[in-house]
Amino acid sequence: MKNELDDIVIEKVLQGNTSAYEYIVHRYQDKVYNLAFRLLGNQQDAEEVAQDSFVKAYRNLSKFHYNASFGTWIYRITYNTALTFLKKRALETSSLATIEEYQHPLSEDLPLSTLDKKERKRFLEEALSCLKEESRLLITLFYLQEKSVEEVAEITGMTKANVKVRIHRIRKQLQGHLMIILKGEEV
Repeated sequence: MKNELDDIVIEKVLQGNTSAYEYIVHRYQDKVYNLAFRLLGNQQDAEEVAQDSFVKAYRNLSKFHYNASFGTWIYRITYNTALTFLKKRALETSSLATIEEYQHPLSEDLPLSTLDKKERKRFLEEALSCLKEESRLLITLFYLQEKSVEEVAEITGMTKANVKVRIHRIRKQLQGHLMIILKGEEV
């Protein structure tokens, strides 16, 4: 959703009032950090990516098109910055991290709905961690941050149809991982 106050503040920044950018940072810092954290799964890395995202947005503010919301634009920058960070980290470590084994003392037929909210959240977080970074990001944007298919498409550069198909497939993967975790089997 477009915010007219964001546009006014951006104009002030572009006219030389650089301190007005603090409003933008303050308004979006939690959302940008949360997105980065969901994708990276590490507080320190998420803080670094969030900071880099705001710096990139500031440096490229003149390229911002007012027909989109600033929130969507900064999400796109954060998404790209996080993916670049992940690629760099993968090259540095030269091997992908293996997924840990999850073993829980739950009976095999215990449905998720009988668990309390804290346990459900823990199991869902474990299942999310089994997904590839890009899949985790799509689920985060759509479900946890409640972005529309159109907004997810704009942020990721995918078509709306591709976003719908990917989210459908990722949901099935997530259900599979969740079932494995609930049964106490190895992932």
